[in-house]
Amino acid sequence: MSVQKDLKLNPDETLGVVQSLYEKKIVTYPRTDARVLSSAVAKEINKTLNKLLRFKEIGDINNNVNTIINEKWYSKLLKSKYVDDTKITDHYAIIPTGEGLEGYNRLNSIEKSVFELILRRFLSIFYPAAEYSKISIEVNINNEYFYSNEKVCVEKGYLVIANNKEEKEEKSESNLNKIRKNSPIELMELNIKEGETSPPKYYTSGSIILAMENAGKLIEDEELREHIKGAGIGTSATRAEILKKLERIEYIQTNKKSQVVHPTLKGELIYETIKTSIPSLLNPKLTASWEKGLKMITEGEIDSEEFMCKLENYIKDNVKRVLSNNNVIDYSNALEGLCSEENTKLSKSDLDEVLGICPICRVGHIVKNAKGYGCTNWKSGCKFFIADICGVTISPVYLRQLITSGKTELIPGFVSKKGNKFSARLKIDDNNIIMDFN
Repeated sequence: MSVQKDLKLNPDETLGVVQSLYEKKIVTYPRTDARVLSSAVAKEINKTLNKLLRFKEIGDINNNVNTIINEKWYSKLLKSKYVDDTKITDHYAIIPTGEGLEGYNRLNSIEKSVFELILRRFLSIFYPAAEYSKISIEVNINNEYFYSNEKVCVEKGYLVIANNKEEKEEKSESNLNKIRKNSPIELMELNIKEGETSPPKYYTSGSIILAMENAGKLIEDEELREHIKGAGIGTSATRAEILKKLERIEYIQTNKKSQVVHPTLKGELIYETIKTSIPSLLNPKLTASWEKGLKMITEGEIDSEEFMCKLENYIKDNVKRVLSNNNVIDYSNALEGLCSEENTKLSKSDLDEVLGICPICRVGHIVKNAKGYGCTNWKSGCKFFIADICGVTISPVYLRQLITSGKTELIPGFVSKKGNKFSARLKIDDNNIIMDFN
């Protein structure tokens, strides 16, 4: 995740950088899902540390390696949570080899940054855990109770080497230690904080990889979940390529700066078609059932021909269902919009801001333009359009709520003709967008 957040690299770019470091013999094999080391590697880890002693290009690293060796912290590694042969299939976690470091200065800046992340994460496992002092505060003011929990780092432990840029500035321990039970406090200020629940955040190129790894957790069937446990969607060698392919065929797009992943118009069309025709294809339960079948083949419970026959029948049956399904949404108008800007009166930048399928005509897509939000199917008579309402500019978050569930959360800040402020929901009622005050 640090690579995606700090260096703005997508998974395919990251894999390419680590592959380059591997080919230069600086790190171990990169195409692995493992987050642990093998016992064989752990027994020889002091040799790797001694090789790293020669590396003095990054300020504090040499001193930290010296500390690990002198304190013999490496001797505890074999019995730690970082070593587990049962969690390794082909290759253990990515670590520095201690080799090839004479070529460090010939690496480009990205390679150096990625190597430093790998190196610091590796050295962190030898350090003690960070220790925090925690305090719970309960304050009684005129029989009204207020609660707070605070913590302060008292021993940095592995944070010394992890160099965690996201670590927040710690509160002063001395200030917390001054607080005693039943001691009076001075009330400086009282504020009421208003907030709203937020929809889930978009995936980033980093978080979607983790979601693919852990897709099996979404399966309720315990037996099937066990078959996909530790596997998920794709492998460490293929997940980045899967995302790259989805971008290449224009099903998704990734913001280069934020690394946020969005579905494209074409991707939404494909999703809605599959959701309507072959919903099982969107369920990781299907992948788990295939994994179960493959395991049964390896254990001799069924032969490969029987499995392939079932798979072939599944494909044939569902292709027929797609072709004969009268409930599939007519996307012809929207598809024309992908091929011709003239048909939809949309520029390429408009097409990049598709918010979803129109909830009224179910054919066009809702896009944002200079005047507000409208439907790409306007030419065929769809009347969906939202601009500023009573002084409020409707955000894309509320628009997506309206599109997906037919109504929004309570929106504050509307102003009546008399100048009074009020809150309301937007709701679709009989193909009209109305205000709902319930």
